Amino acid sequence: MAVSCAHAQPAWVLAVLTALGLLVYVRAGARLALWLYAAFLRPTKPLRRRYGAWAVVTGATDGIGRALASCLAAAGLGLVLFGRSPDRLAAASTDIRASTPVSRYAPSSWTSPPTGSPGRWTLSGSSSGTSTSACS
Repeated sequence: MAVSCAHAQPAWVLAVLTALGLLVYVRAGARLALWLYAAFLRPTKPLRRRYGAWAVVTGATDGIGRALASCLAAAGLGLVLFGRSPDRLAAASTDIRASTPVSRYAPSSWTSPPTGSPGRWTLSGSSSGTSTSACS
Protein backbone atom coordinates (compact mmCIF):
# COMPACT_ATOMS: atom_id res chain seq x y z
CA MET A 1 0.00 0.00 0.00
CA ALA A 2 1.47 3.32 -1.06
CA VAL A 3 1.54 6.10 1.49
CA SER A 4 1.09 9.60 0.19
CA CYS A 5 1.86 12.74 2.15
CA ALA A 6 -1.08 15.10 2.18
CA HIS A 7 1.14 18.14 2.98
CA ALA A 8 3.86 17.77 0.36
CA GLN A 9 5.69 21.03 -0.41
CA PRO A 10 6.28 22.15 -3.95
CA ALA A 11 9.83 21.72 -5.21
CA TRP A 12 10.40 25.46 -5.62
CA VAL A 13 9.78 26.09 -1.88
CA LEU A 14 12.52 23.61 -0.97
CA ALA A 15 14.85 25.21 -3.52
CA VAL A 16 14.24 28.69 -2.05
CA LEU A 17 14.83 27.48 1.52
CA THR A 18 18.01 25.67 0.45
CA ALA A 19 19.29 28.81 -1.29
CA LEU A 20 18.56 30.96 1.78
CA GLY A 21 20.34 28.49 4.04
CA LEU A 22 23.32 28.45 1.68
CA LEU A 23 23.47 32.26 1.69
CA VAL A 24 23.47 32.31 5.50
CA TYR A 25 26.38 29.85 5.61
CA VAL A 26 28.33 31.74 2.92
CA ARG A 27 27.85 35.04 4.78
CA ALA A 28 28.97 33.49 8.08
CA GLY A 29 32.01 31.95 6.38
CA ALA A 30 32.94 35.28 4.77
CA ARG A 31 32.66 37.10 8.11
CA LEU A 32 34.82 34.45 9.77
CA ALA A 33 37.43 34.74 7.01
CA LEU A 34 37.50 38.56 7.32
CA TRP A 35 37.90 38.31 11.10
CA LEU A 36 40.75 35.82 10.77
CA TYR A 37 42.47 38.11 8.26
CA ALA A 38 42.04 41.18 10.48
CA ALA A 39 43.14 39.38 13.64
CA PHE A 40 46.10 37.37 12.38
CA LEU A 41 47.17 38.11 8.81
CA ARG A 42 46.76 41.85 8.20
CA PRO A 43 49.99 43.86 8.39
CA THR A 44 50.30 46.32 11.27
CA LYS A 45 49.21 49.91 10.88
CA PRO A 46 51.94 52.41 9.99
CA LEU A 47 51.74 54.42 13.22
CA ARG A 48 54.55 56.83 12.36
CA ARG A 49 53.10 57.75 8.97
CA ARG A 50 49.54 57.98 10.24
CA TYR A 51 50.03 59.82 13.56
CA GLY A 52 53.55 61.25 13.56
CA ALA A 53 56.92 60.40 15.04
CA TRP A 54 56.06 61.00 18.70
CA ALA A 55 53.58 59.45 21.13
CA VAL A 56 52.40 60.87 24.45
CA VAL A 57 51.83 58.18 27.11
CA THR A 58 50.14 59.08 30.37
CA GLY A 59 50.42 56.77 33.34
CA ALA A 60 53.64 55.36 31.95
CA THR A 61 54.99 54.26 35.32
CA ASP A 62 52.83 51.18 35.77
CA GLY A 63 50.33 48.80 34.20
CA ILE A 64 48.77 49.44 30.82
CA GLY A 65 50.53 52.77 30.30
CA ARG A 66 53.94 51.17 30.78
CA ALA A 67 53.09 48.26 28.47
CA LEU A 68 51.77 50.68 25.84
CA ALA A 69 54.93 52.78 26.11
CA SER A 70 57.07 49.68 25.58
CA CYS A 71 55.08 48.64 22.52
CA LEU A 72 55.22 52.12 20.99
CA ALA A 73 58.97 52.36 21.63
CA ALA A 74 59.43 48.96 19.98
CA ALA A 75 57.50 50.31 16.97
CA GLY A 76 60.11 53.07 16.66
CA LEU A 77 58.12 56.03 17.96
CA GLY A 78 59.60 58.71 20.17
CA LEU A 79 57.93 58.89 23.57
CA VAL A 80 56.81 61.63 25.90
CA LEU A 81 56.15 59.86 29.20
CA PHE A 82 53.95 61.33 31.93
CA GLY A 83 53.59 60.00 35.45
CA ARG A 84 52.82 61.23 38.95
CA SER A 85 55.93 59.84 40.63
CA PRO A 86 59.26 61.13 39.27
CA ASP A 87 61.18 58.15 40.72
CA ARG A 88 58.90 55.55 39.16
CA LEU A 89 58.87 57.52 35.92
CA ALA A 90 62.67 57.50 35.81
CA ALA A 91 62.69 53.74 36.44
CA ALA A 92 60.12 53.15 33.70
CA SER A 93 62.01 55.30 31.20
CA THR A 94 65.26 53.49 32.05
CA ASP A 95 63.61 50.10 31.49
CA ILE A 96 62.08 51.22 28.19
CA ARG A 97 65.37 52.71 27.04
CA ALA A 98 67.20 49.48 27.93
CA SER A 99 64.70 47.29 26.05
CA THR A 100 64.61 49.50 22.94
CA PRO A 101 67.86 51.46 22.65
CA VAL A 102 66.76 53.28 19.48
CA SER A 103 63.75 54.96 21.11
CA ARG A 104 63.70 58.67 21.91
CA TYR A 105 61.91 59.81 25.02
CA ALA A 106 61.27 62.85 27.13
CA PRO A 107 60.23 61.91 30.70
CA SER A 108 58.09 64.45 32.53
CA SER A 109 55.98 64.43 35.66
CA TRP A 110 53.18 66.65 36.90
CA THR A 111 53.79 68.28 40.26
CA SER A 112 50.94 69.71 42.29
CA PRO A 113 50.91 73.23 43.73
CA PRO A 114 51.70 73.72 47.42
CA THR A 115 48.81 73.07 49.76
CA GLY A 116 46.67 76.14 50.39
CA SER A 117 47.99 78.11 47.41
CA PRO A 118 45.90 78.85 44.32
CA GLY A 119 48.85 77.86 42.16
CA ARG A 120 48.91 75.93 38.92
CA TRP A 121 50.00 72.43 38.15
CA THR A 122 53.50 72.55 36.73
CA LEU A 123 55.33 70.16 34.47
CA SER A 124 58.73 69.16 35.78
CA GLY A 125 61.43 67.97 33.43
CA SER A 126 60.61 70.45 30.69
CA SER A 127 60.47 74.16 30.05
CA SER A 128 57.39 76.31 29.42
CA GLY A 129 54.93 73.48 29.91
CA THR A 130 55.96 71.38 26.93
CA SER A 131 58.51 68.65 26.60
CA THR A 132 61.18 69.97 24.32
CA SER A 133 64.12 67.91 25.48
CA ALA A 134 64.44 64.56 23.73
CA CYS A 135 67.03 62.02 24.73
CA SER A 136 68.37 59.92 21.89
